Amino acid sequence: MMVSVVVITYAHEKFIRQTVESVLNQVCNFPVEIIVSNDSSPDQTDEVMSQVIKNNRKGHKIKYTRQRNNLGMMNNFIWAIKQAQGKYIALCEGDDYWTDPYKLQKQIDFLEFNLSYSMCFHSVRVINSEKKYTDHFCVPQKTTLLTRDLILKHYIPTCSLVFRRDYLPVFFPKWFSKSIVGDIPLEIILSIKGKTKYLDESMAVYRKHSSGITSNSKHQLRAHWGLVLLYKNLCFYLRGKYWYLFIFMCFKNFGSLMKNYLKKILVK
Repeated sequence: MMVSVVVITYAHEKFIRQTVESVLNQVCNFPVEIIVSNDSSPDQTDEVMSQVIKNNRKGHKIKYTRQRNNLGMMNNFIWAIKQAQGKYIALCEGDDYWTDPYKLQKQIDFLEFNLSYSMCFHSVRVINSEKKYTDHFCVPQKTTLLTRDLILKHYIPTCSLVFRRDYLPVFFPKWFSKSIVGDIPLEIILSIKGKTKYLDESMAVYRKHSSGITSNSKHQLRAHWGLVLLYKNLCFYLRGKYWYLFIFMCFKNFGSLMKNYLKKILVK
Protein backbone atom coordinates (compact mmCIF):
# COMPACT_ATOMS: atom_id res chain seq x y z
CA MET A 1 0.00 0.00 0.00
CA MET A 2 1.42 3.35 -1.03
CA VAL A 3 -0.99 5.83 0.60
CA SER A 4 -3.41 5.66 3.51
CA VAL A 5 -5.91 8.51 3.61
CA VAL A 6 -7.12 9.00 7.19
CA VAL A 7 -10.51 10.64 7.67
CA ILE A 8 -11.89 11.26 11.17
CA THR A 9 -15.50 12.34 11.43
CA TYR A 10 -18.05 13.35 14.04
CA ALA A 11 -21.48 14.81 13.24
CA HIS A 12 -20.44 15.47 9.63
CA GLU A 13 -23.53 13.98 8.01
CA LYS A 14 -23.90 17.01 5.71
CA PHE A 15 -20.26 16.95 4.56
CA ILE A 16 -18.85 13.42 4.76
CA ARG A 17 -20.07 12.31 1.31
CA GLN A 18 -18.28 15.19 -0.42
CA THR A 19 -15.16 14.52 1.67
CA VAL A 20 -14.92 10.82 0.87
CA GLU A 21 -15.90 11.16 -2.78
CA SER A 22 -13.21 13.82 -3.27
CA VAL A 23 -10.70 11.21 -2.09
CA LEU A 24 -12.19 8.46 -4.25
CA ASN A 25 -11.92 10.81 -7.26
CA GLN A 26 -8.13 10.92 -7.00
CA VAL A 27 -6.28 9.80 -10.12
CA CYS A 28 -3.16 7.87 -9.04
CA ASN A 29 -0.77 5.27 -10.40
CA PHE A 30 -0.44 3.64 -6.96
CA PRO A 31 -2.80 1.87 -4.52
CA VAL A 32 -4.72 3.93 -1.95
CA GLU A 33 -6.73 2.89 1.11
CA ILE A 34 -9.21 5.18 2.86
CA ILE A 35 -9.64 4.81 6.61
CA VAL A 36 -12.78 6.51 7.91
CA SER A 37 -13.33 6.53 11.67
CA ASN A 38 -16.73 7.74 12.86
CA ASP A 39 -16.48 8.77 16.51
CA SER A 40 -19.99 7.51 17.37
CA SER A 41 -21.77 10.38 15.62
CA PRO A 42 -25.36 11.14 16.72
CA ASP A 43 -26.51 11.59 13.12
CA GLN A 44 -26.89 9.70 9.84
CA THR A 45 -23.18 9.42 8.99
CA ASP A 46 -23.45 5.60 9.01
CA GLU A 47 -26.19 5.65 6.38
CA VAL A 48 -24.33 8.12 4.17
CA MET A 49 -21.14 6.07 4.32
CA SER A 50 -23.03 2.85 3.60
CA GLN A 51 -24.44 4.42 0.43
CA VAL A 52 -21.02 5.65 -0.71
CA ILE A 53 -19.37 2.26 -0.14
CA LYS A 54 -22.21 0.45 -1.95
CA ASN A 55 -22.73 2.79 -4.89
CA ASN A 56 -19.27 4.16 -5.70
CA ARG A 57 -17.22 1.91 -7.99
CA LYS A 58 -14.18 2.59 -5.80
CA GLY A 59 -16.09 2.04 -2.56
CA HIS A 60 -14.09 -1.13 -1.82
CA LYS A 61 -11.09 1.09 -0.98
CA ILE A 62 -12.89 2.40 2.12
CA LYS A 63 -12.28 0.85 5.53
CA TYR A 64 -15.11 2.28 7.59
CA THR A 65 -15.41 2.01 11.38
CA ARG A 66 -18.02 3.40 13.73
CA GLN A 67 -16.61 3.60 17.25
CA ARG A 68 -18.91 2.01 19.83
CA ASN A 69 -18.24 4.82 22.29
CA ASN A 70 -17.21 8.41 21.70
CA LEU A 71 -13.41 8.49 22.02
CA GLY A 72 -12.95 12.23 21.61
CA MET A 73 -11.29 13.87 18.63
CA MET A 74 -7.68 13.19 19.58
CA ASN A 75 -8.14 9.56 20.63
CA ASN A 76 -10.18 8.91 17.50
CA PHE A 77 -7.37 10.40 15.42
CA ILE A 78 -4.71 8.28 17.17
CA TRP A 79 -6.80 5.13 16.68
CA ALA A 80 -7.40 5.88 13.00
CA ILE A 81 -3.80 6.71 12.17
CA LYS A 82 -2.63 3.45 13.77
CA GLN A 83 -4.77 1.54 11.26
CA ALA A 84 -2.84 3.00 8.32
CA GLN A 85 -0.74 0.55 6.29
CA GLY A 86 0.55 2.91 3.62
CA LYS A 87 4.08 4.15 3.10
CA TYR A 88 2.56 7.63 3.24
CA ILE A 89 -0.37 9.07 5.17
CA ALA A 90 -2.66 11.82 3.90
CA LEU A 91 -5.17 13.55 6.16
CA CYS A 92 -8.61 15.01 5.46
CA GLU A 93 -11.11 15.70 8.22
CA GLY A 94 -14.75 14.78 7.61
CA ASP A 95 -15.94 18.28 6.79
CA ASP A 96 -13.13 19.31 4.42
CA TYR A 97 -12.62 18.12 0.84
CA TRP A 98 -10.08 17.94 -1.97
CA THR A 99 -10.55 19.83 -5.23
CA ASP A 100 -7.66 18.64 -7.43
CA PRO A 101 -7.96 15.01 -8.65
CA TYR A 102 -4.16 14.84 -9.01
CA LYS A 103 -3.40 16.15 -5.52
CA LEU A 104 -2.10 12.85 -4.12
CA GLN A 105 -0.10 12.05 -7.24
CA LYS A 106 1.66 15.42 -7.11
CA GLN A 107 2.52 15.14 -3.42
CA ILE A 108 3.68 11.53 -3.55
CA ASP A 109 5.80 12.22 -6.64
CA PHE A 110 7.55 15.02 -4.76
CA LEU A 111 8.21 12.95 -1.62
CA GLU A 112 9.38 9.92 -3.59
CA PHE A 113 12.10 11.98 -5.31
CA ASN A 114 13.02 14.22 -2.36
CA LEU A 115 14.03 11.98 0.51
CA SER A 116 15.24 14.82 2.73
CA TYR A 117 11.64 15.98 3.18
CA SER A 118 9.41 14.39 5.82
CA MET A 119 6.15 15.90 4.57
CA CYS A 120 4.56 18.30 2.12
CA PHE A 121 1.44 20.44 1.98
CA HIS A 122 -0.26 22.90 -0.34
CA SER A 123 -2.47 25.95 -0.50
CA VAL A 124 -6.06 25.57 0.70
CA ARG A 125 -9.11 27.78 0.24
CA VAL A 126 -11.24 28.55 3.29
CA ILE A 127 -15.04 28.49 3.25
CA ASN A 128 -17.10 29.84 6.14
CA SER A 129 -20.46 28.71 7.52
CA GLU A 130 -22.28 31.00 5.05
CA LYS A 131 -20.63 29.05 2.21
CA LYS A 132 -18.60 32.08 1.20
CA TYR A 133 -14.97 31.59 0.19
CA THR A 134 -12.44 33.69 2.04
CA ASP A 135 -8.69 34.02 1.57
CA HIS A 136 -6.40 31.03 1.39
CA PHE A 137 -5.14 29.42 4.57
CA CYS A 138 -1.96 31.09 5.86
CA VAL A 139 0.56 30.99 2.98
CA PRO A 140 4.30 30.85 3.76
CA GLN A 141 6.77 33.18 2.06
CA LYS A 142 9.11 30.31 1.15
CA THR A 143 8.60 26.81 -0.23
CA THR A 144 10.88 24.90 2.17
CA LEU A 145 10.11 25.15 5.88
CA LEU A 146 12.12 23.98 8.87
CA THR A 147 11.07 23.14 12.42
CA ARG A 148 11.54 26.68 13.68
CA ASP A 149 9.18 27.97 10.98
CA LEU A 150 6.43 25.55 12.05
CA ILE A 151 6.85 26.40 15.73
CA LEU A 152 6.46 30.13 15.15
CA LYS A 153 3.47 29.95 12.79
CA HIS A 154 0.82 27.42 11.85
CA TYR A 155 1.00 27.08 8.07
CA ILE A 156 -0.31 23.59 7.37
CA PRO A 157 -4.04 22.91 6.91
CA THR A 158 -4.79 19.33 7.96
CA CYS A 159 -6.51 18.51 4.66
CA SER A 160 -3.34 19.36 2.73
CA LEU A 161 -0.82 17.26 4.66
CA VAL A 162 0.94 14.14 3.34
CA PHE A 163 3.81 12.61 5.33
CA ARG A 164 5.97 9.51 5.66
CA ARG A 165 4.32 6.97 8.00
CA ASP A 166 7.68 5.70 9.29
CA TYR A 167 8.33 9.13 10.80
CA LEU A 168 5.42 8.86 13.22
CA PRO A 169 6.42 8.26 16.86
CA VAL A 170 6.18 4.60 17.88
CA PHE A 171 4.09 5.69 20.85
CA PHE A 172 2.24 8.98 21.00
CA PRO A 173 2.98 10.82 24.27
CA LYS A 174 0.17 10.73 26.87
CA TRP A 175 -0.39 14.47 26.63
CA PHE A 176 -1.10 14.20 22.89
CA SER A 177 -4.57 12.74 23.46
CA LYS A 178 -5.47 15.73 25.68
CA SER A 179 -4.03 18.37 23.38
CA ILE A 180 -6.25 21.27 22.29
CA VAL A 181 -5.35 20.45 18.66
CA GLY A 182 -3.55 17.59 16.97
CA ASP A 183 -2.16 19.08 13.78
CA ILE A 184 0.37 21.46 15.37
CA PRO A 185 2.18 18.87 17.56
CA LEU A 186 2.06 16.24 14.79
CA GLU A 187 3.62 18.60 12.25
CA ILE A 188 6.35 19.77 14.63
CA ILE A 189 7.22 16.19 15.61
CA LEU A 190 7.41 15.18 11.93
CA SER A 191 9.52 18.24 11.07
CA ILE A 192 12.34 16.95 13.28
CA LYS A 193 12.78 14.09 10.80
CA GLY A 194 13.14 16.24 7.70
CA LYS A 195 12.25 19.40 5.81
CA THR A 196 8.71 20.45 4.90
CA LYS A 197 7.72 21.34 1.33
CA TYR A 198 5.04 23.86 0.42
CA LEU A 199 3.45 23.34 -3.00
CA ASP A 200 2.00 26.61 -4.29
CA GLU A 201 -1.20 25.12 -5.69
CA SER A 202 -4.72 25.30 -4.25
CA MET A 203 -5.94 21.70 -4.03
CA ALA A 204 -8.47 21.52 -1.18
CA VAL A 205 -11.10 23.40 0.81
CA TYR A 206 -11.10 23.88 4.58
CA ARG A 207 -14.42 24.59 6.31
CA LYS A 208 -14.27 27.16 9.08
CA HIS A 209 -17.16 26.75 11.51
CA SER A 210 -18.46 29.35 13.96
CA SER A 211 -18.13 26.76 16.74
CA GLY A 212 -14.43 26.11 16.13
CA ILE A 213 -11.82 27.11 18.71
CA THR A 214 -10.19 29.50 16.28
CA SER A 215 -13.36 31.31 15.27
CA ASN A 216 -15.67 31.36 18.29
CA SER A 217 -14.91 34.10 20.82
CA LYS A 218 -16.36 31.94 23.62
CA HIS A 219 -13.59 29.43 23.07
CA GLN A 220 -10.66 31.84 22.80
CA LEU A 221 -9.65 31.62 26.48
CA ARG A 222 -9.65 27.83 26.40
CA ALA A 223 -7.80 27.82 23.09
CA HIS A 224 -4.94 30.08 24.21
CA TRP A 225 -4.50 28.23 27.50
CA GLY A 226 -4.51 24.94 25.59
CA LEU A 227 -1.76 26.25 23.31
CA VAL A 228 0.35 27.33 26.30
CA LEU A 229 0.17 23.74 27.61
CA LEU A 230 0.80 22.35 24.14
CA TYR A 231 4.05 24.26 23.57
CA LYS A 232 5.22 23.44 27.09
CA ASN A 233 4.64 19.72 26.45
CA LEU A 234 6.40 19.88 23.08
CA CYS A 235 9.41 21.53 24.71
CA PHE A 236 9.75 18.64 27.17
CA TYR A 237 9.00 16.03 24.51
CA LEU A 238 11.83 17.32 22.32
CA ARG A 239 14.11 17.43 25.38
CA GLY A 240 14.65 21.16 25.33
CA LYS A 241 15.45 21.47 21.64
CA TYR A 242 14.15 24.84 20.37
CA TRP A 243 13.30 25.68 24.00
CA TYR A 244 13.62 29.43 23.36
CA LEU A 245 11.00 29.26 20.58
CA PHE A 246 8.60 27.21 22.69
CA ILE A 247 8.97 29.66 25.59
CA PHE A 248 8.28 32.53 23.22
CA MET A 249 5.10 30.80 21.97
CA CYS A 250 4.00 30.10 25.55
CA PHE A 251 4.37 33.78 26.48
CA LYS A 252 2.70 34.87 23.24
CA ASN A 253 -0.39 32.74 23.90
CA PHE A 254 -0.43 33.61 27.58
CA GLY A 255 -0.44 37.29 26.60
CA SER A 256 -3.39 36.67 24.27
CA LEU A 257 -5.11 34.74 27.04
CA MET A 258 -4.80 37.65 29.48
CA LYS A 259 -5.87 40.17 26.84
CA ASN A 260 -9.05 38.23 26.06
CA TYR A 261 -9.73 37.64 29.75
CA LEU A 262 -9.48 41.35 30.56
CA LYS A 263 -11.66 42.20 27.56
CA LYS A 264 -14.27 39.77 28.81
CA ILE A 265 -14.24 41.36 32.28
CA LEU A 266 -14.50 44.90 30.93
CA VAL A 267 -17.42 43.99 28.69
CA LYS A 268 -19.32 42.70 31.70
